[in-house]
Amino acid sequence: KIQEGRRFNHNKSRRSFQGEGFRDGAYYKVDVTTKDIDSATGQDKDVELFELGPFRVSDGVLTVDVPRLNKFTRVDFIPSKMGNKRR
Repeated sequence: KIQEGRRFNHNKSRRSFQGEGFRDGAYYKVDVTTKDIDSATGQDKDVELFELGPFRVSDGVLTVDVPRLNKFTRVDFIPSKMGNKRR
């Protein structure tokens, strides 16, 4: 679940996301895009996309093993109605 942070989600934040999270029993697919950026040219390099899941939320926790992380990584959680079927 989202908790109070030092910079965000505290009593002075415009909007707090505390208490929000993943509903037990819900399924999510996870898309991970990871890359490095060439400091000389600004171009993306070593870009990889992983389409993982679906994964089931248990006790409010969604556990996903990400196969590889580069310096710049984006993780998208996509609600899935697929249950235990693979993509």
